[in-house]
Amino acid sequence: MGDQVDLHESSATTENYFRLNHLIVHEAPKVFRPVLTTLLSAHYGNNVSTFLATKYGKNLFKDSKRRQQKNLTSGDVTLWDLPLILDCIVSIQKQQNVQQDNKDFQKLKEIRNVLAHSPSGELSEDDFIKDFTTAKHILERFGYMVTRKIQIRMTMEAQSGTDILSRCYSLLKFGNKCFIDNKVWKAIKAYTEGIRLLNNYERRGPLWKLYEGRSIAFCTLPRQFWSYGKMDAKTLVALDSKGSTGYLRLAAIYDKLGKFTKAKINYQVAERYVILMEKSCRRVWRDGEGWVSSD
Repeated sequence: MGDQVDLHESSATTENYFRLNHLIVHEAPKVFRPVLTTLLSAHYGNNVSTFLATKYGKNLFKDSKRRQQKNLTSGDVTLWDLPLILDCIVSIQKQQNVQQDNKDFQKLKEIRNVLAHSPSGELSEDDFIKDFTTAKHILERFGYMVTRKIQIRMTMEAQSGTDILSRCYSLLKFGNKCFIDNKVWKAIKAYTEGIRLLNNYERRGPLWKLYEGRSIAFCTLPRQFWSYGKMDAKTLVALDSKGSTGYLRLAAIYDKLGKFTKAKINYQVAERYVILMEKSCRRVWRDGEGWVSSD
C-alpha cells in the first residue's frame, strides 16, 4: 500500500503545522478584518468598489491572483484571506498618505506562505515555537488575546500517566460532543490536544479514536482541509496496519476526492481485515480443549 505512513513516523511535526495553520489562517483574519472594514467605512463609505477605483485600489486588483480578484469584486470582505486583507489595508494607507511600518504584516504573510507551500504539512518544533510565538505577539499587538487552549505550553504540567489518560478520554468525549453540535473547529482542537498529550508521553490509550475523530472532522470542512483528514487516516493505518478503520477512512476520503481506484483498493483491504477478524473470533467448544478456533 503506497499510501501508508511509516509506523515510526512522528506526528508531532504534523500537530505543529495544524496549530500554527489555525492561528494564521483562521484567527489572524478575525483580527485584521475589523481594521479593514473600519478603514473602508471611514474613507470609502464601506464601498469596496469605490476603493478599487482609486490608484492604489487598481494596483491591488492588478497584482492580485484571479481568485483574489473575484473576492475583491464581490465586495464581501468575509471571503478574503489574510494576505488580501493585509494588502488592502496597506493599499488604503498608501492612498491616504498614511506612513506605517508594515513589517508585522510582511512577517505574517511570510509565515502564511511557508504553511501554504509546505509539501509535507509538517513543521519542526523549533520552527513552530519561533513562528507561533512571533505570530502570537503580532496579533496581541493588534488586540488579539490568544486563549489558553491554543497557547503553546513551554513546560508540561507534572501529570501522572493516569491523569493524562483521563484527560485524553475527556478531550475525546468533549470533541465528539462538539462535532455532534456542529462545532467542528472546537472538536478538532480537543482531538489535537489529546493527540499531543498522548504523543508526548508515548501512551496509546484512545489515540486512534482521537485521530479517527479528527480525520472525520476535517473532512466535513471545505475541500482544502480534506488532505489533513487523509493524513490522519494514514496515521490510523500506521497505528494499526491490520485493522480496518484506517483503510476505511482512506477509502471514504479518496471516494470524496474522486480517486475511485484508490478508494476501491482501500475498501478491499479493509474488507479483508474485517473478514480475518471475524474469522479469528469464531470459536467452538471441544472436549478436553475448551474454546478453540473453528478452523
